[in-house]
Amino acid sequence: MASVSKVTVQELYNTATSQDDAIQGADKELQNLQQHCDTLASVWTGQAAATYHEAMNSFQDGAKQVVAKLKEMQQTMLETAKLYGATNENIISVAGKARSHTSGLGI
Repeated sequence: MASVSKVTVQELYNTATSQDDAIQGADKELQNLQQHCDTLASVWTGQAAATYHEAMNSFQDGAKQVVAKLKEMQQTMLETAKLYGATNENIISVAGKARSHTSGLGI
């Protein structure tokens, strides 16, 4: 037996909005981190600096991949909300038409 979904269209949109807020926050923090690292790199030299710079580049690459996946998830949530909303509106419309057609039948 199929389970019944208890989520609302608004909850889906709220989740997508929260995801977008988190993504924007992550993007901003990553940019701030990169600025600090660039400032440090301009004055720090030597093997330790090179090792740190390499590690930060690796971290930034990984962080960009995570943010890209989060954006994909957020886009999927928006698409799901739109589809869910359209389906819900269609069901309400069909039910309303069925009700109006059966109202004279005493059902």
